[in-house]
Amino acid sequence: MVGDNITNYSRPVLSGTTIVNSKISLFVAGEEYTATADSEGKWSIPVSNELEDGEYNYYITATAPDGRTGNYSDYFIIDTKDPDISFTLNGELRNDITNVTMPLLTGLTEAKSTVSIIIGDSEYYTTSNSVGEWSIQTTRALQEGINNYTVTVIDQAGNNSITQGTVTLDTTILPLTGIKFSHSADDRNSNTYTPTIEGWGEPGAMLTI
Repeated sequence: MVGDNITNYSRPVLSGTTIVNSKISLFVAGEEYTATADSEGKWSIPVSNELEDGEYNYYITATAPDGRTGNYSDYFIIDTKDPDISFTLNGELRNDITNVTMPLLTGLTEAKSTVSIIIGDSEYYTTSNSVGEWSIQTTRALQEGINNYTVTVIDQAGNNSITQGTVTLDTTILPLTGIKFSHSADDRNSNTYTPTIEGWGEPGAMLTI
């Protein structure tokens, strides 16, 4: 059992120390498990029944060879589910495209998880807060164009999730070309009050006339 009382093992092992040759009884999830402390007072009890994800209270009694007893109670959490990952970047225009050279990355995952991001040639680390929010300010400018990224999240129980993708840095806009009006001669005079304006520009760009 890990020190923070959270594990991703559905059959956890509880261990400890007590008086040499003491009889140990562990009560958890409606079952009793027993062991005997060794010549150094060390003992270990595996939970043989598979436990579902959740929180479990347990109770331990130790009976020494001379009849003295001691008790201990606590809880542990079973968590075998890989954490979810979501993130966005400031300046995001659409479909993982940004015009910010050093974007702020933010997202959600399990609370108090370790988050690492490799983007471009740089790696960043942080820890999510008590509600799973996290943010990382990149400190090295992305390259113009496509940048690969890998996000890895490891929760308190040791479960991990990895997601990969690309972020495109676009800080330039292509000039408009081939502009023409419907029902217009070359002098751009039109014989309609609602002419159609046509031309060529950057795909997906928003135009204001």
